[in-house]
Amino acid sequence: MGMLIAQIALLVWGIIVMVRGQIAFSNTKVVRGGSARLVGALIILPLPLSVAIVFAYGMYLGVKEQEIEIRHIEWVGMVIQLCVYGVCLLSAIVLDLLLAKPRKKPMESAALLDEEEERLLEYDMKGRDPKSHPDSPP
Repeated sequence: MGMLIAQIALLVWGIIVMVRGQIAFSNTKVVRGGSARLVGALIILPLPLSVAIVFAYGMYLGVKEQEIEIRHIEWVGMVIQLCVYGVCLLSAIVLDLLLAKPRKKPMESAALLDEEEERLLEYDMKGRDPKSHPDSPP
């Protein structure tokens, strides 16, 4: 039952990461965009991958016409799932740490704008040149 809860939690977390396009494993760094979606895919990947590997193992035993014991399959399936989850989560964490960039404070990024960039930003926001507006200073 615990493995099922973990699978569902990782699936939901991976979908959220892929939709938002942002993930952070630390308070100081964040991954955004396509890189974050790649990390999200790595978080989602264990569920279908472990099911496919366990299915292939069952097919292999069936082809060998070997007697299949349920306890054996359950044990092997659990080991395969734990290994797949460990490798995928470790890969996601390492990739996140490699691709993470420092978080920008909202005021820090605004303070970097010079006057011309602010004017262009205002032009883009309002759809007109602020210097041509009658209320704008000369």
